[in-house]
Amino acid sequence: MQMMKLLGTGGAIQWHKERGDAVFVNVVANRVLGHKIDDIYTAQTKKSAQKVKELLGIEKYFFCGLRDEHLDESLIKSIIAIEDVVTTVKPDIAYIPNENDSNQDHRAVYQACRVACRNIDKILVYEVPSSTIHFAPNLYIELTEELLNNKIKAMLYYETETREYPNPRSEEGFKTFAKMRGMECNRKLAEAFILFKEVLN
Repeated sequence: MQMMKLLGTGGAIQWHKERGDAVFVNVVANRVLGHKIDDIYTAQTKKSAQKVKELLGIEKYFFCGLRDEHLDESLIKSIIAIEDVVTTVKPDIAYIPNENDSNQDHRAVYQACRVACRNIDKILVYEVPSSTIHFAPNLYIELTEELLNNKIKAMLYYETETREYPNPRSEEGFKTFAKMRGMECNRKLAEAFILFKEVLN
């Protein structure tokens, strides 16, 4: 589900890097292919992640190694895995999936993050254009053409996950979605989020 994070946060990652923030990415599950674990596919996905890491300046990827398509069967496993990463990184901000998602794993990770990230001061919910429904954003990050192009380049590293237009997971779909979110906040390009929690000190 690494590409799904990029769909929702590829611009935000770069926005944080421009401001000197350290960025870490947590991949909760190993992706399956045709409902089956495929070691070659998993290795290819991790290789793509390394390219994205170098392109976007991500400090580290964490791979929890849980089973894709089964995260909703045991929420406690996801909670423990995410808590371990939170304890290691001690983040100030967490970006988590949306509860209104057609993907059961995304919904399960959202529920697990509600618990595992409870002590983090700021939590933003991101969207996955190809599977998120009923998303009502209240926070936007403006994107430049460069940030969007880098985001698209990073997403295209995941060749098995990209599709042809008009699928939202196509290159044209990525651009169209960024323009739509930009118009919502009177900007040319943007990513959209829901501010779930913020503690002001």
